[in-house]
Amino acid sequence: MRDEMSGPAAAFAQRVERERVNKGLSKTVLVERAGIGRMTLDRLGTQTREPRPSTVIGLADALDIDHDEAFELAGLATRAERQHEASDPSSLAEVLGRRMPDVDEEILARVVLNLADIMREVAEELFDRAKKGREEA
Repeated sequence: MRDEMSGPAAAFAQRVERERVNKGLSKTVLVERAGIGRMTLDRLGTQTREPRPSTVIGLADALDIDHDEAFELAGLATRAERQHEASDPSSLAEVLGRRMPDVDEEILARVVLNLADIMREVAEELFDRAKKGREEA
């Protein structure tokens, strides 16, 4: 007998199932595309804790569901929280901590530093291209 969906991600699980059926995907194909385990999918709407953000993103990407909507349906963030987070860069550490509670804070810090370095390099490359374009014009 199937468990009734009543967990914190029940709304997301229902949306995932509806999209899966509408797209004609088997559960096997969906979990492969999402990069998750079959048990993770089967328990999505009935587990007592919120799903991992990586699970939500994987399923959302596999089914073309907007990430913001997916996170909200999965109980991971409300629109108001996301808008506040986007407008308050000082809360990035808190956001990462909430969204990835199973990742050590030191590792999160290293990831953020690496991302900052990558973004700086991209910005420098864009500035160089713009300068080169002006010089050639």
